[in-house]
Amino acid sequence: MVENIAVSKNLVDNTTSPMAISDIITIQYTGSGWWVESNDTSWDPMLGGILNGMNASTSYIWNITVNLTGDVKAGSHVIDLQAQSTDPGDPWGGMPYIQPYGMTDIPVSAAESYGVSVSGGGAQNVDLDAGSAVVTWEAVVRNLGNTKDTFSITWDKSGVPAGWTLSNQPDTTGEIDWKRTSSFDMSLTVPADASAGATATFSMTATSTKSGEESTSQSFFATVDQHYGVSLSVDSDELNPYLQYKEPGKTADFFFNVTNTGNGADTFGIVVEGPELWSPMASQSSITVPAVSSGQFILSVTVPEDKDAGADSGGIVVTVTSSDGEITTSHSVSVSTSQ
Repeated sequence: MVENIAVSKNLVDNTTSPMAISDIITIQYTGSGWWVESNDTSWDPMLGGILNGMNASTSYIWNITVNLTGDVKAGSHVIDLQAQSTDPGDPWGGMPYIQPYGMTDIPVSAAESYGVSVSGGGAQNVDLDAGSAVVTWEAVVRNLGNTKDTFSITWDKSGVPAGWTLSNQPDTTGEIDWKRTSSFDMSLTVPADASAGATATFSMTATSTKSGEESTSQSFFATVDQHYGVSLSVDSDELNPYLQYKEPGKTADFFFNVTNTGNGADTFGIVVEGPELWSPMASQSSITVPAVSSGQFILSVTVPEDKDAGADSGGIVVTVTSSDGEITTSHSVSVSTSQ
């Protein structure tokens, strides 16, 4: 309520009488997170109450509503109002009268509210090229409520394969203050024999202990990357499996074993380099081998009809290359002409 208490003085008998004023009167408020409004047309949503003058001995009342619109801490608060009056007819420029903040207050209270968010989850790739590996996440629990709260943590580990180890699974955050966070690291140990493409999924749920209902979940994923490896050997009953003796016109067969030492199925390209006259030829141009398994192909070399005893094919190089185009290995074999 604003009251016009202005009076004029009778200089003859020193009596006073109420008088009208032309002052521009404003009522403004402060208080972050709160909104003061009124249906009165003289109340501006941004500037507050505005009156352009008042009749003698009159008062004006605004019926206002205070709304909680922002993020404020639970408990008691004060909305301060400031009144200001400026006389536009003042010859000295209208020096205002100000009723400072703190003389008119509206006490309000914010009820407790609860909320929580969790971050730090997501997908990670696991490289097992050097053996077993550990991947780590930092989980951050944020108190979205307006009061101190403690959050219980539950875990769903049903998507973690046997032999994969998840460490550091707390069951509570401890007390977190308003607008504060609690964080912790967790790690997943993946065994060296995990196959390419193998996955683990787990999740955590943080629940407000004050509300018992406000909760949120975060999921974590890990996927094993494929790494590549190959070894090559030759099967033979000979003392030297890389050398055979054949008569002219006969064919020597070398049985090559390709071992996939990677953790996923792989297709290996086969390349043979040697003298065309001896017709070196692999039984196939590529071979697909499951992880940690072996496959076999045959290299055939035919001794030319006109070769003398003791004639040698020289080195015939067999190279196998992984599908990644980088991992490769070779062996050299030869055929000698028997008499």
